[in-house]
Amino acid sequence: MIAEVKHRFTTDEMRELGDRLAHRAQEVERLRGEQKTVAAAIKAGIEAAMGEMRKIAGAMAAGHEMRAAECSVFYHTPRHGVKTYMPASADDEPREEAMTPADLQQNLAFGGEGKAQ
Repeated sequence: MIAEVKHRFTTDEMRELGDRLAHRAQEVERLRGEQKTVAAAIKAGIEAAMGEMRKIAGAMAAGHEMRAAECSVFYHTPRHGVKTYMPASADDEPREEAMTPADLQQNLAFGGEGKAQ
């Protein structure tokens, strides 16, 4: 018959248990480091997804978003000092903005080689 009885550790057994304990403590610290790294990556992923959700919700609430589109530019339209970007697509709306000093210079009369007359 086999029964559970008290066993007193020898010096060698105590040293072996100490080694096992030290290895387990190192493993716990390594795993805690991995946990922090993984948690940080998950947190960053959640924040990125939340940012995208806010952007989409804002676009839905506004009913539109700004997109790069091929446009023709009309100067002094609809009035002097204003330029209009007319998109090629009928789905996009024209946009008006004040002309810059560089825009205003484009309409000056230049002679044959680009010198002011």
